[in-house]
Order: sequence, then structure tokens, then C-alpha cells
Amino acid sequence: MRELRGSEELVSESVAILGAAGLIELGEAGVRYRPQSGEQAALATALVELYGQKPLTVLKAIFASPSDKIRSFSDAFLFQKK
Repeated sequence: MRELRGSEELVSESVAILGAAGLIELGEAGVRYRPQSGEQAALATALVELYGQKPLTVLKAIFASPSDKIRSFSDAFLFQKK
């Protein structure tokens, strides 16, 4: 099993954001990935695939703007209509 490490504050903030977005479920056993829609699951899968191909690009998007991390992160994955 792989794990990520971070400060307690960062982990708490991240869990709250992911919970509010409907991507995780908090239970007695801890935190579990559980998207509330097929669209969320598809986007998460696309993110995992992109991270596998371009991990530095994904990490740069996450950490690019400390004051608005989530917006910067989500903007990196917007699909443009042609």
C-alpha cells in the first residue's frame, strides 16, 4: 500500500474539501474514496491517468497558487468545447 504524508492541518483541510466535493466518505474505519457520481469517478480516473503520464504537471497545478489551490487544480482539468 502506498501512502502520502502531510501535516495534520493539511490532511484535515484536504479531507474536508474532498468530503464537501462528494469524493470521499468518512466512517469508523477512516476515509474511503467514494465518488457520488459517475462523472466524478470518471474525472478522478482521468486525473490518475494524467498523473501517471505527467506527474510534475499535476503537482505544479496543485501547488501553483497556495491561496487558491483547489481552483488552480480544477482549472488544470477543464475540458474546452470546440
